Formats: sequence, structure tokens, C-alpha cells
Amino acid sequence: GATSDVGYTLSGSVSDNRGVSAASWTLGGVDQGALTLDSAGGFSVTGLKLGYGSNVIVVKATDEGGNEGSGTVTVNWVPKRTLRIGTVIERQEGQKMEVPIELKSAGDVSSMTFVLKYDPKYLTEPNLVWSSEMLGVLNSVNTSTVGELRCAFSLGGTKVVSSGEKLVSKVEFRVRSIPEELNSEVSLEVLEMADNQGNSLAASRTASVNGQAQLLKRRVIGDNNGNDRLDVGDGTVILKMLTGLEEVRTWDVGSNDLNENTKLDSGDVTRVLKS
Repeated sequence: GATSDVGYTLSGSVSDNRGVSAASWTLGGVDQGALTLDSAGGFSVTGLKLGYGSNVIVVKATDEGGNEGSGTVTVNWVPKRTLRIGTVIERQEGQKMEVPIELKSAGDVSSMTFVLKYDPKYLTEPNLVWSSEMLGVLNSVNTSTVGELRCAFSLGGTKVVSSGEKLVSKVEFRVRSIPEELNSEVSLEVLEMADNQGNSLAASRTASVNGQAQLLKRRVIGDNNGNDRLDVGDGTVILKMLTGLEEVRTWDVGSNDLNENTKLDSGDVTRVLKS
């Protein structure tokens, strides 16, 4: 079945003519541990939360002879409101990457506070731009914590975000150097939402859905700005590494060692400028 509420209780009973020796359960194929049975074989686990989308719950019971039986139920969590990371187009080292933030709702959201988290090892220089629907409203973005953006807005008056799937904002990052091609998680957490009367919307019916940023290796050694050629911008990045303005990671040497002396130095910059 389907529900719009994230919370649930797992309850039921198991029985066998030879007596049940143990019971356990899984969620989405992941073991959740043993179930505590009462004298009648009943069990109840409270305070559980569904994952976004389909949740397959399997209860297994074993009798005294080692025989096993199971029962399965599938519950779909379909929240009233979902804030999610949209489609992120792959980008290579040095390029700019846009991460869209989208809201799916019935048109009942007028204000919101949320947090976006990213891995600063691979993404840097975050810049959030609100969508056209958000322009002219009160908003605030705090980027003072590395690896995190704390964002809030209020449309004010009787305004709400239009129903359906709507773009809230886009966050632009610069892709830092990477040791290998990888996917870097970008996560969302809704701290609160309210309607146009200022009333809080139920957190139990609101979902946050994370996304992935696919990061690609550079095609040209020394290309730090992702334009597939060597230029002054690339040399500037190497100089920042040499003077400590930009962190040097172990893989940065091989990615920029144009004079092939197994270290970063000003000679690499000279090779860039001669290209």
C-alpha cells in the first residue's frame, strides 16, 4: 500500500506447530536484527521511518527444527512534499557544475529552511541562485560553514510555490581536482516548511532526496580550469598551490607535473605559458 506519513510501526505475530525459536526482519534486503516475541509470538517495533519510494519489509521466522518461513509487505512512501536534487550534468575537473534544487508539492509551501551538504574535497566556491519564482522575496543563504549551505526563503503575503515540480534554486560549484572519476554525493535536509498563514507543515509528510554529481578527470595535464587547453588560468592555479592559497593534494602533482620532475614547481607554470 501507500502512505504519505514517514513514521510506521512494524507489528504482527508468528506461529508454528513446533514452536518458533527465532524471528528477524529485513528492510530493502538489509538485515534489521532480531524481533522480540511475546508469549503468543507477537512482536511490535515502534518509531520506525520509511525511505523515499518503495519499502520492502520481510519478516522471517525459524522453528525448533530449523525450518524457515517468511512474510513480505511492500509500503510506498509518497510524501505530500519533496525537496530533491534534480539532474546534475557531469563535469570535469576545473569546470563549473550546476546542482538544481526542486520542490514537488500541492502548492501549499510559502516558506522553507533547508540545508545542502557537499564534499569540499571535490566541490568548492558554492554560489546559490534563486529561481525566477523566488525573485523579489525575502531569502538568505549562509555559506560560512565549509561543505554546507544553509538556506531560507519566505514568499510572504498569500503567495506559495506553484504546485507540481518547480525549480527552487541552482547551486553552482567549481569542480576541484580529483584522483579518479567518481560520484560525489550532494544531500538535502529540510529543517522546516510553512504555509502562507505561517503554519508549520508536517515534517512527517515531507521528504528530502539526495543526488549525485559525476566528476570526470581532465583530458589535458595541467588543465585546471577545464577548457581542454593550457592557458594563463591554469598557471594561476598552480601558482596558488605553490604559495599555499590552494590546497595541494597527492594527486595534484601528477595532474600538473608538466616538466616531469615528480613535484610541483614554477617550472610547471613556465611550461603552461609556453604552450
